[in-house]
Amino acid sequence: MVIEASVEDKFSKKLSEIIDANLHDENFSVSDLAAKLGMSRVTLHRKAKKIFKKPVSKIIREARLKKAYEMLHQKSGTVSEIAFQVGFRSVSYFNHCFHQHFGYPPGELLKKAPPPIKENTKLKKSYHFLLPYFIGIIIIAVGIYFIISNKKKGNNPTPEKSIFFMFPVYNSGDSTYMYQINGTVEAILNQLSLINDLTVYPWSSAMKYKDSRMSGADIAKEINANYVVESSGMAFDSIIRINIKLINALNGKQIWYKPYDVGIRDIIRLPFEISQKIANEIQAIITPFEQEKINKPPTNNYTAYNYYTLGIEKKEKNPEEAITFFKMALEHDTEFALAYAELAITYYFMDVGENDDKYLDEIENNADKAMLYDPQRDMCLIAKAYDYISKGENKQAIPFLQKAIEYNPNSAISYRLLANLYNLIREANTEKYLEYKLKAIKLNIAGQDSLMESEDYRLAARALRVAGFYNEAEKYIDKSLELNENNFSAVCEKGDIIIERYNDYNKARIILFEALKKDSLNVEMLRSVFTNYYLTRDFGNAYNYYKKIMDFDKSGNIFVLKDFSRIAIMFNNLGMKEESTQSLNRFRDADRSGQNPYVRSMELSRLYSIENDKEKALEQLNIFSQQKYHFIYSIRMLDDDAVFDSIRDLREFKRIYNQIDTKFWKNHQIIKNELEGKGLI
Repeated sequence: MVIEASVEDKFSKKLSEIIDANLHDENFSVSDLAAKLGMSRVTLHRKAKKIFKKPVSKIIREARLKKAYEMLHQKSGTVSEIAFQVGFRSVSYFNHCFHQHFGYPPGELLKKAPPPIKENTKLKKSYHFLLPYFIGIIIIAVGIYFIISNKKKGNNPTPEKSIFFMFPVYNSGDSTYMYQINGTVEAILNQLSLINDLTVYPWSSAMKYKDSRMSGADIAKEINANYVVESSGMAFDSIIRINIKLINALNGKQIWYKPYDVGIRDIIRLPFEISQKIANEIQAIITPFEQEKINKPPTNNYTAYNYYTLGIEKKEKNPEEAITFFKMALEHDTEFALAYAELAITYYFMDVGENDDKYLDEIENNADKAMLYDPQRDMCLIAKAYDYISKGENKQAIPFLQKAIEYNPNSAISYRLLANLYNLIREANTEKYLEYKLKAIKLNIAGQDSLMESEDYRLAARALRVAGFYNEAEKYIDKSLELNENNFSAVCEKGDIIIERYNDYNKARIILFEALKKDSLNVEMLRSVFTNYYLTRDFGNAYNYYKKIMDFDKSGNIFVLKDFSRIAIMFNNLGMKEESTQSLNRFRDADRSGQNPYVRSMELSRLYSIENDKEKALEQLNIFSQQKYHFIYSIRMLDDDAVFDSIRDLREFKRIYNQIDTKFWKNHQIIKNELEGKGLI
């Protein structure tokens, strides 16, 4: 009898064959492997995690290392030759990966020739049932060894490599060159941000604590950073001195300190030297591509760099003056990509809040030139994203911001913009929105005032709630209200979390009533109370709050479209037939041409259900159920909204409801695995 290989075995075999055939290609990536397998990168990642319990990039790297091991054992060449033959661009990176994987450097294999890697087929055939026990014994032994070893050495687990920069202290009465010192320290921060192994808090965090009397270590503890960089500087006789100190925030001890004296014209290269030293001191892993990015100067022209640094110093408080400096920088280096990028971004923010979009051409022209001269650098990609955003083409901005994150994994501004864009374009992609929003908060936790921070936590709480992450949503909404107790949108969100997590409409109302004592005319909270009473079928009290809102704005524009289907139901139950008909007509006749088709199908299902056209109501609800992502409030609406009373007991409604519910919780688990894997929840 022939036993066919399982689907997983076939997939594993094909994956291995493709990887082995491409080991020599240093550019062979996860995307290339996914394309050759005929699937998306995300599908490949999930399938590999399920079968191999490890990311695809690690599978490829381990295949390269295994092949290198075999070649070294056979003495097929030198370490350098073999490193390149198995697809490593950097010999030092190959040495690091090999040592990390096998426990000794590759050169040792040439000297001592340990046995080649191969399976013990005899063990596999005869004693396969004992293998788990052997593995268990080894794991226990290794665990005991490390426990004893750590106790002897007093070692703590390796902390997260997160870094906070203090704003530089200027030790001179002459502030002529203060901008050079600030610019150099910011450049060091930017260089370290390019390293994926590090979490680097943005320059805005340093600015926020600029005048704080707290020590660097205390600030770091407040924002959960494990390392602090303190700096000071002065200038004398065309020489700039910058003192750099690296501190372990966990124990407050200095790790490294060095003063640097450089001529003003040599300051361009200083950030690269210092960032490299800091990365080495905290044992950051730097890939060859990251090393290449770090070593890449923004310009080789000192005068251009000097004007650029002046522009960076001025752009927040005096954008017009900053533009002048950026233009002067470009007079000395016409291919200075970063200067073009900063020009585009500065023009964008000068246009924000204006009605005439005065600088659209300047934004586009400078963003295009930035991309022409450096299409990989994160700030150039961000500038182009702002160009699309300024023209209202939000979807087109997304891929540029995603590429910016690939270049700079600590780009807080890119994460923030991506989260905002996914929210604005109403794309039902909870996974992406949550990833970007939570990452933005993590990086920018100390980079803004408490009001903005409160709103960020509220938006994150909402995204977590609608995806079913109630524990996390409560933590984020409580943090939002801690930062700003008068964030009434957060109060409404708190009420929704309580309803969806505990089904406690009464407790949600109490919270809203307490907040209304502070602002009795807050229409968002009034609408939340109206909705609360409506969903509990207390139509009399719902009408009272409907009246309060209409007294404030007789147009009814404060209500969202679906509210008019609810208002129609409310009036009908109160015997106000004419008002019910008017509200239903407003709901029926609304322009839905710009709506997402799934949202439109849900609204039409509401309409047909009210009109008792059960067949059409179920048909539209079935269309709605086909969308990839659903939100928890859709399930609550199907559970509680009186709009669906005419079809709720039908078998087809229950089938569709179960389909939506099953899909939601399946996606919830997928999103949970992704976010946990990235350390975001």
